[in-house]
Amino acid sequence: MVSGSLRIYILVEFEENIIRFGYKNNFIASLDSFIIEKPSDLYIQAIKKTVLKVIKKTTFMAFVESSQEKYQNLAYYALRFDILTNERERDILTSSPLERYKRVLAKSPQLFQEIPNKYIAS
Repeated sequence: MVSGSLRIYILVEFEENIIRFGYKNNFIASLDSFIIEKPSDLYIQAIKKTVLKVIKKTTFMAFVESSQEKYQNLAYYALRFDILTNERERDILTSSPLERYKRVLAKSPQLFQEIPNKYIAS
């Protein structure tokens, strides 16, 4: 993403549940849809004026498969994403809202600059 901010959310009984945010220099995708090549139940919505760079899966995969180093980098970032997702899930299940707020503020201060508060609160 070049600029702006996005939210990824899912609808549960007509209620929007935000899963993740994206802002400048983030890679945003519905990874399940990307991998299995089926429509996703996730929604990606711009919440500020946003400029994106888009790449086709075939182009991306050709780039990744063009060298061992690129393939290893993709594997590394996929593992990092999984670790961060697991940390976030544990945090949601075991921490109070105040503890989560403090941890997010320490880890991702840019979030509070890029994402409107009403979305963070939800």
